[in-house]
Amino acid sequence: MAQAKERETLPCPAQLVWRTVTGEDQLSWRTGLKALEQEAEGIWLETGTDGSRYRLEQVVWEPERRVVLRVTGRNTYGKRELLLEESSGGTTVTIYSETMGESVFADLMEGAYLRRSQRAYLRDLRRRLCPPKEEE
Repeated sequence: MAQAKERETLPCPAQLVWRTVTGEDQLSWRTGLKALEQEAEGIWLETGTDGSRYRLEQVVWEPERRVVLRVTGRNTYGKRELLLEESSGGTTVTIYSETMGESVFADLMEGAYLRRSQRAYLRDLRRRLCPPKEEE
């Protein structure tokens, strides 16, 4: 089993972060996302710019706090969890993913892929919510 966990605090309220990560305009800010299609209520098909395809099924939905998705892809399955914790400094976003691959080697490769994907997601989210200030 491959696991990865990344965390970042953004200077934004949880409500804004939630609207951004669950909104329909994810294609406009997620650089690794090529397509996101809703297959049915609580089920989406996600296609990455690298050609990866995943089916995401909503398991837990706690608005402005937590979402857990069951993830299935070619030769892999697992879960993705997004947790929002509001504090005086903003909102801490934690992404936790785990997958089961076909072999120990596949799990090692998948772990590296998960960490890289999570870091890119948080980088993109920060750029969307905290754009660099223009120099005057």
